Amino acid sequence: KKRRMHAQCVSRALRHVAVTCCQRTPEEKLQQFLNAPLIDPLTDGMDEPEALRWFKALVRQDYYLAEAIWAGLYISICLIFAQQLVHLYKANLIASGRVFPW
Repeated sequence: KKRRMHAQCVSRALRHVAVTCCQRTPEEKLQQFLNAPLIDPLTDGMDEPEALRWFKALVRQDYYLAEAIWAGLYISICLIFAQQLVHLYKANLIASGRVFPW
């Protein structure tokens, strides 16, 4: 019943695409999700935040600088997250009274 409703919404020219879309495996759906770009620099939406529009313009003008900024932000966020995990581990170790874990 769900496929029938889905096929009614799609024009006759695209019915075969809708059926194959419904028959994809979870692995194929995951691959499609992972292959989709996080930021598409070629689209220019006015409803996007100013920082995102600035970054997209930077990608179009100077790709290598934008890539360095993106990598630096990603590594910084990962580093802050790792520091917070170490801080939590140390705080729980000291609170339990065991200063040395061995």
